Amino acid sequence: RIFFSINQSAKIILFGGISAKSDFNKGYDLLMQCFTNIYQDNIELVIFGEKKNNETYINGFKITNIGYLNDEESLAMLYSSADLVIVPSRQESFSQVCLESISCGTPVVAFDYSGPRDIIQHQTNGYLAKPYDPKDLAIGIEWILQSLSKSNELSLKAREIAIEKFDIKKVAQSHIELYNRILLN
Repeated sequence: RIFFSINQSAKIILFGGISAKSDFNKGYDLLMQCFTNIYQDNIELVIFGEKKNNETYINGFKITNIGYLNDEESLAMLYSSADLVIVPSRQESFSQVCLESISCGTPVVAFDYSGPRDIIQHQTNGYLAKPYDPKDLAIGIEWILQSLSKSNELSLKAREIAIEKFDIKKVAQSHIELYNRILLN
């Protein structure tokens, strides 16, 4: 957090990706609606993947805009500095942000739809909200923050599931098996 000048005592919610605020499908408007339903104090929204701007507060919550990150080490440090990552996308083919987040042991709140559904196990390594419901996103954020205040189990499960399901050797082997099944038919 020191490296990115992020508040060390705040609960950090990370949001981002390339054009995350300007691409309608990324759900920035849904995220802003979600923040009108959060009642915890000392939360900071950290945004990455966008040009830096002058926004400093939205709905009473501090915003820190990191800008673009070009290397894996910085991305991993940023994911690891957050308490949770939020992916309010209307549509994701896979959701690289979800996978990168759980690979760093950071739980994710996302909609129970499209790509995130394949990565997030509800209330195991994150929270899957009702599709396009900003109130349920807020419930997911509060649920994760309360869970993390009790134990580190969500973070441990996030990393465990990333290794178990998405290790490059396991993914490559499943592709080989698929190709072999296709060739046999």
